[in-house]
Amino acid sequence: MAHKLSNRRYDVLRRVAIPGGFMQQHVLRGTLSDGSDFEMPACIVCQVADGRITLLEEYLDPAQAEGLRA
Repeated sequence: MAHKLSNRRYDVLRRVAIPGGFMQQHVLRGTLSDGSDFEMPACIVCQVADGRITLLEEYLDPAQAEGLRA
């Protein structure tokens, strides 16, 4: 992703504490190599122990990620 998407940023829509960690909904935005804009909604669920992320699961729609495969 780092090679295909410049100007990456995450616009956080919601971050909620859950038992043992947090859940975050965000929109990944950036610029594709052809100059077009890219955006993809995603969700992460993180488990945290001793102030460190011990597990990170990311959920997204693979169809939305097609622009990164080109």
